[in-house]
Amino acid sequence: MSLACFHNKNLKYLFFNFLINQFGEIMRNSFLFLMILFIFNVIQLFSDTLTLVTPYGDNAVIVRDEYGVPHIYADNKNSLFFAMGFAQAYDRPIQLALYRLNAMGRLSELQAVYSEKFLNSDIDTRKYNYTKEEMNTLLKNTSSEFQDMLASYSEGINRYLDSAEKNPSKYKHQLAALLEFYGIKFEKWEPIHSAYIMVVFARVFGKFGGNELYNEIMYKSLGKDGFDKDFPINDENVYSTIEDGTIGSVKRDYNYSNNNLNNQIINNLIKDKAEILEVRKKLGIPLKLGSFAVLFSDKKTDDASFMMLGCPQMGLITQDEKAPVSEVELTSGDYHVGGIAVTGTPTIIIGRNDYYSWTFTSGYSDNTDTYIYDCSDNNLTDYLNNGEYKKFDVISDTILISEVKGNGIAYNKYPVTFKRSEHGPIYYEDEGNNKAAAHKMTFWKQELSMFEELLDLHKVQNVEQFKDALRGGAMSFNAFFSQYGKIFYKHSGKYPVRPENSDPRLPLKGDGSQEWTGFIDFNNLPEQENPSNGYFINWNNKPAKWWDNGDNIAWTSKSHVGTVVNKIKTAVNQKAKMNFDDLKNVPVQINDNGTYQQALRFTETNVTDENLLPASQSEFVNTAGTSSPHSNDQWQLYQQNKFKDWIFGKYIINSVNEELLSEIGVYPNPAKNYISIDIEPSEGSVVEIFDMLGVKVISEPIHPMSSSHQMNIEKLSPGVYFIKINCSNGACSNVEKFVKM
Repeated sequence: MSLACFHNKNLKYLFFNFLINQFGEIMRNSFLFLMILFIFNVIQLFSDTLTLVTPYGDNAVIVRDEYGVPHIYADNKNSLFFAMGFAQAYDRPIQLALYRLNAMGRLSELQAVYSEKFLNSDIDTRKYNYTKEEMNTLLKNTSSEFQDMLASYSEGINRYLDSAEKNPSKYKHQLAALLEFYGIKFEKWEPIHSAYIMVVFARVFGKFGGNELYNEIMYKSLGKDGFDKDFPINDENVYSTIEDGTIGSVKRDYNYSNNNLNNQIINNLIKDKAEILEVRKKLGIPLKLGSFAVLFSDKKTDDASFMMLGCPQMGLITQDEKAPVSEVELTSGDYHVGGIAVTGTPTIIIGRNDYYSWTFTSGYSDNTDTYIYDCSDNNLTDYLNNGEYKKFDVISDTILISEVKGNGIAYNKYPVTFKRSEHGPIYYEDEGNNKAAAHKMTFWKQELSMFEELLDLHKVQNVEQFKDALRGGAMSFNAFFSQYGKIFYKHSGKYPVRPENSDPRLPLKGDGSQEWTGFIDFNNLPEQENPSNGYFINWNNKPAKWWDNGDNIAWTSKSHVGTVVNKIKTAVNQKAKMNFDDLKNVPVQINDNGTYQQALRFTETNVTDENLLPASQSEFVNTAGTSSPHSNDQWQLYQQNKFKDWIFGKYIINSVNEELLSEIGVYPNPAKNYISIDIEPSEGSVVEIFDMLGVKVISEPIHPMSSSHQMNIEKLSPGVYFIKINCSNGACSNVEKFVKM
């Protein structure tokens, strides 16, 4: 977010301190606090561990690693997502506020402190948005698990905000308090706020098409042959992620119908949209997802491993601007997942669990069509459909626009109205020709299904479960799966079956004669497992040779989207066999990178996982004022493509709500060759030794009748180690330190 956006000198500084110092009320469980601080303050030069007392009668633990990444542990998911909300609000309060206002079409409420005007952006958002009543209905139709997740996450954000109210002298910065005096205040968070952000995110990165009016102008200008050449339905010269197969349809029979469109109105719509996107860009709001992915099977790797590189691209990231996503690890019982989440939402969108990793790229397939109407007169209050004129639905709303008034801020009301047809929101109105046009979307009122789908992806163990989880998603995405023995690709989403007498590049008639006849069956969408060439590569390119362009004409031999993937193809074909370093070096080879990057290598016995953090992730400062070690060099690491250890599943926490646990007796300590451990006998107990990095180096079963267990430590390098007993009854011991000489 650029300081140049502000025009009021005092409010400029005030806004950047907007709520960044509202810390939650943190309760420390004495035993757990001491145990974790003991472990992690020894393991790393920096760590920060907070235990939150949750509204659900138990605790949640947030452990920060040296990069500022939160690793969150709880004994139930409600507490887990509560802590995630708290951590996200602690790290990104300004971004939370901006994303909420943008998603709800309320950016004009910030106009008093900005030099930009947001009215057109808010009108555009609300034109396509759902009313609060509609959104609440959509939320009620989601699963109870999904609703509980959003409720808990919201409670966590609000716990953070409550801290400032209850302890203003300790937590609330004076400038933030002064800003509230001016009338700008961070509202309590509600599940509906996250739902609005989810809808915007799903559309920005998974909605494509809707360009038919512009295409008709080009058709009239170029003629049929020229249009087919420059706007092909299927270009046989572009690369497809699934290389096997034959070309799809090149032409379709369609009798062009002149809709008598107003070119000036269409050009103004295009111009207005570009200006709106530029305004949002200045606020650091993500506009489009590019993204690339590279997957290798054992046919392509030099060690018969299976690999994945996932690189989501969410706009240009600068040193001073936080990325729209941040890394997190979540652990509760057998629910264990890590990766990145979008600010304002509690679901990890790209990452891994204990069984596999996944990534997405935007699908770019056409899931939005334009329907054009004849209206009875130039008032444009109705439209001809199936032989009768039907009234447009009219939605009235009010936008609040802030202005500096005296020593405070006042809000002016700006009334707006929007129209909808049975196909969708009206976005084109031509009173001179009695014409109107609407966008019909395959995903209308189904955007939240994408995030329910993500919850299912977190629990996946195999390809079949992965496909089942994708089945309910309506947005256009390329989904990739990797584990030992398998790489898999699926072009997912919901796509219409258009009538035979239509062209996907041009508008459809709104009179009822050109209605969709259904949707393409999920099983018929492009997919492939373990390709014969040994790899999948994708940079939003065509999924399969037979898959056609829609009206967005994304994949041609003259377009960026149709050809940029060739850079990756060149990089991966430089060597017959690739290693893990080669995989991680692909961004350098193509001179591009992701907002976030994850690289994984799966062998039969091991998983190597590394990632590259979003810029500004590491600007974490704990309540004592201590910065994480990589606060100063994260941007350099990001620029230099230096991956770090993912630190997934390597911290020693089994439960955050246990009774006082049994002590371990270890002797001799220090020791050179052997140690003896005094324990209480228990069937199925296991003793584990961890090194200073939290990596498990020894694991041995304990005889159920023995009260002492001897371990050979000769092969361990000299240093400090930690012992922990895992018992079959679910209880576990304290952690004990010993020194190997």
